[in-house]
Amino acid sequence: MIEKILKKNLDHSLSKTSYIVHGVFLPLLLKNKDLKAIKLFGQSFRAGLDNTTR
Repeated sequence: MIEKILKKNLDHSLSKTSYIVHGVFLPLLLKNKDLKAIKLFGQSFRAGLDNTTR
C-alpha cells in the first residue's frame, strides 16, 4: 500500500531531488518500519509536490 502511494508520487514528480530523497530515505524508513515517519514523509512530500506544481 505505502509503496504504491510513493510510486505514484514518484511518477508525478520530475525533480531529481525527490528521486534522491526516495532512494535514500525511504529504504531507511521501510527498514525501520517506522510508520509514523513514513506517513509524515508522505505528507511532506505531497506538500512539496503541491508547491512545485503551482
